[in-house]
Amino acid sequence: MEGCTRPPPLSAINTDKAGNRDVPVLADVRHEWEFVKPGIEQILAASPTLTYRVEDVYAACVHNEAHLWTSRDGFVVTTTELDTYTGEKTFLFWIAWASQRGSALSVAHRKFFEDVARETGHTKVEVRTAVPEVAEFLKNSNWQLSENVFVRDLY
Repeated sequence: MEGCTRPPPLSAINTDKAGNRDVPVLADVRHEWEFVKPGIEQILAASPTLTYRVEDVYAACVHNEAHLWTSRDGFVVTTTELDTYTGEKTFLFWIAWASQRGSALSVAHRKFFEDVARETGHTKVEVRTAVPEVAEFLKNSNWQLSENVFVRDLY
């Protein structure tokens, strides 16, 4: 999470350009923890290869290394990754959870997050997933597959 930047002012992102309020809101994890924690626990239980703990997410958000976005139907935690060689910033969707799986929240809020990324100096958006349905959806939605990562335990 090195290279994370502070979030832009709330006034710039609580509504979309048309003034719609049904958009994700930058939230304080300390006030939203009872909503967020069970979703993170659900994600971790379904994905045993993930190495972070629920407390890591809380700490990252409190220390502005990650940003919590909430909507009435779910939440997203984003971070910024800095390319060591080019200096370009990537807006990374670290964690995404919806109260109703398959509700396509990412589709509903895609433009919102792309606008936030542009306005905060990012040149790319990135999603990492181990969920085959999400990967297939992204492939069919003009996302480029950047790399495949394979891991083998040595013990």
